[in-house]
Amino acid sequence: MAVGLALTAVVGGVGFAGPALAADPATSGVCNGVVNQLAHRGMVQENLLKAAARKNAATITQLTSERTALQAQADALGAEIARADEELSSLQAHGAQLDSDVSAAEKELADLRERQGVEEAAVAAAEKALADLEAQQSAVEGQLAPLQARMAEATDARAALVEQAEKAASEVDATKALIATADEQLTALQTTAKAADAARTAAEEARAEAAEELDRRQEAAAAAADALDAAATAVTAAQTALEQLEADGTAAQAAIDAAQAEVDAAATQLTRLRAEAAAADQALADQQAAIASAENALAGLEADAAGAATALANRQAAVTTAQRELGALQAAADQAAAAVAANTTQTAAMQDQIAALGAQLATARAAVTAKQAELTKAQGELATLQADKSALDKQIADLNAQIADTRGNGAKRQALIADRDAKVVQLNALTGQITTKNGQITSLQSDLTKLQEQVTALNAALVTKQQQSSALQVQAAQLQAALDSAGTAVTSKQGEVTSLQSQVPALQKAVTDANSALTTRTSQIAALKNQLPALQSAVDTANVRVVAQQKVVGGLEAQLATARTGLDAIRTKLAEQKALLGKYQTALVGAQAALNTANAAVEAKKVDLATAQANVNTAQAALDRANQAVATSQADLAALNGQLDEQVSRLKTLNGQIAAEEAEVLALQQQVAPLLAELDQLNGTVSGTELQLRSLQAQLTTLDGQVVSAQDTLKGLKADRKANKEAIAAQTAVVKGLQAELGDVQGQIKAIDSTIALGGCVA
Repeated sequence: MAVGLALTAVVGGVGFAGPALAADPATSGVCNGVVNQLAHRGMVQENLLKAAARKNAATITQLTSERTALQAQADALGAEIARADEELSSLQAHGAQLDSDVSAAEKELADLRERQGVEEAAVAAAEKALADLEAQQSAVEGQLAPLQARMAEATDARAALVEQAEKAASEVDATKALIATADEQLTALQTTAKAADAARTAAEEARAEAAEELDRRQEAAAAAADALDAAATAVTAAQTALEQLEADGTAAQAAIDAAQAEVDAAATQLTRLRAEAAAADQALADQQAAIASAENALAGLEADAAGAATALANRQAAVTTAQRELGALQAAADQAAAAVAANTTQTAAMQDQIAALGAQLATARAAVTAKQAELTKAQGELATLQADKSALDKQIADLNAQIADTRGNGAKRQALIADRDAKVVQLNALTGQITTKNGQITSLQSDLTKLQEQVTALNAALVTKQQQSSALQVQAAQLQAALDSAGTAVTSKQGEVTSLQSQVPALQKAVTDANSALTTRTSQIAALKNQLPALQSAVDTANVRVVAQQKVVGGLEAQLATARTGLDAIRTKLAEQKALLGKYQTALVGAQAALNTANAAVEAKKVDLATAQANVNTAQAALDRANQAVATSQADLAALNGQLDEQVSRLKTLNGQIAAEEAEVLALQQQVAPLLAELDQLNGTVSGTELQLRSLQAQLTTLDGQVVSAQDTLKGLKADRKANKEAIAAQTAVVKGLQAELGDVQGQIKAIDSTIALGGCVA
């Protein structure tokens, strides 16, 4: 508690040190270095306000100087833009005149090319017609030569085919005679095979019937043997059971006599044990009455002790609850103290961060100024390069015009071309420098944009940190109030715990006295109860003996009754078993006779089955021989039929080939005649077309010279127009660059004006 109050005093001193000074309640923003612990209430310390005023006055002076320089730069850029616009207008007017001249030259060239196209189309048409005629001439000659050769080949082929057809017809007649002989032999062999198959089928049926009869007789013999075995087994089992029943009857009678003697002795012992058990029960009842009286007195003592213990437990629970609440209050006080300390630390750290952000902002602004200077320098260098390029473009255009005006290929023209080429090399180098400089300007503008964004971000971060600092100072007062409240609650709860703890000793003495009286009475009851087990044991032992003897008597009587029932059952089964044995012996004699008869029938049928199997084997051999002969004959006949088919097919093929050759010879004769007539006509047409083509080619040569002259004129005009367009594009880029630079300068002026309007504070 003392620690908590001391911490409260220390933290309170830190949080509210310094005089309470009046301030302007109209404060609407914060400026770096002015806000203190009470800034959130609109109050500023006088010394900080004066320092801020001095700092802001210096800042405004510096910003005004920067604005004057930027305004001068903006005015210069405006004048440059005006001059560049005038040059651009002049270039655009010259470009319009060049466009008109190019349009006229293009129209003249288009007319010449149209005439040239007509002549070229006529020449191409004549050449195509001539080529087509020559192709037709060659095609007709090409068609005629193979047709004539093929006609001679077809005539020779027909004669050879006729000779082959006559030979094939003779071979077909010989094969047909052989097939007729083979058909007769096959018919005879098939008749023999059918007879052998019928004989084999009859023998198979006889063998199958004998086998079925043998199976039936063997099954009957097996059944008779099973019946004989079953009868013999039954007789043996019946004799064994009869002997066992006679022995069981003798043993049962002896057991009944012994059991009767044991029942009589057990009944006498049971009467004596019941008398001993009654005496033990009486002694136990007397002892239990004495214990009940002592326990009635013990109940009152236990109630007193329980009341005292309950009062003590309630008071101890109250102490525990108060101590727990005290711990929670102490923890809350510690937490509040820690929060105050953390707030103080955060406030100091926030002031350090504000100072660091101010330094970063100054560095960033210096970087923006330096980058703007680099950009201005690069833009000036670019303007110089573009002016040099425009001059070179004009010089090259002049040289191209002089070259176009100079006819022939003399020394003057060559000198102009060399001068023009040298200028082009300079122009290419200058264009590369302009491209590089444009890239440098683009990079500088990108860097400048990033730096300006960085300045904006730092300004925003600085304002945020200043607002956070004000919020921490507001929070400090709230945390100090919470710490004071927690300390008061801890002191109150400690007094409550002390009061409760002072009541505990008296309650503990009352519990001790009640427990002492209870212990004395409990000892008396315990002595009485200690005697109770011996008495209870005597009663239990006597009762156990009585119950055990009753079970012995009951068991002996049950055994006696069971033995008598078993003897009667044995005598009944003995009479039944003797009758069953006689029945089984009679069945055994009948089964032996049936088995002998069945075995004799099986042996007789086995002899019949062997005879039938021999007949089947003989018939199968005859059938196999007949089938083999038929198969051989059929194979010979199939071979002859195949040979005949081949010969007939070959003869048909030869006849078809002869007809085809004859038709081809006739067709070739019909094709050759018109081709010869067409070839004569084409030879005359080719000569006339060649004369027409030579005339058209002469006219086309004249037009080609006129087109070349018109193209030279158009190229010169287009070169001038291209140079003019490039100059316009370059001048447009210069104007746009100057306008962008002017926009940047005006943006900087606007930012400075905003800062000056706020009295030097960052907006």
